[in-house]
Amino acid sequence: MPILALARATPMVRTQSTIAPFWWAKTCSTAERTAERAALALARVAGITCPSLICDNEVDVVSTGQGTRLAGAMTGARVEVVVFTAAEGAGGHCEGMGREMFDERVYSWLDRTLGVRA
Repeated sequence: MPILALARATPMVRTQSTIAPFWWAKTCSTAERTAERAALALARVAGITCPSLICDNEVDVVSTGQGTRLAGAMTGARVEVVVFTAAEGAGGHCEGMGREMFDERVYSWLDRTLGVRA
């Protein structure tokens, strides 16, 4: 089954990707719907229990600060938040200007989390 078909068949994905019912779309603004979906998504992450690494960037114009917010909502998991900075050369969206630094921190976290020794 193609991935897109599988995503559409999965209830959790389907509810987030389908168009809102007509009555709902007529009674709420786009900003209200977006805020409501974000609140529902944050409520769901409390059920995540696996160790998690969340990367954030102080100068990412798309998602600055969202990683810290996500980590705060993940009450059931051991979470580590790594904030990348422009001063250390990792500015840009998704740490695009510091790909080597990103890789080093992610792989180091995986080694620690999985108990891999050099």
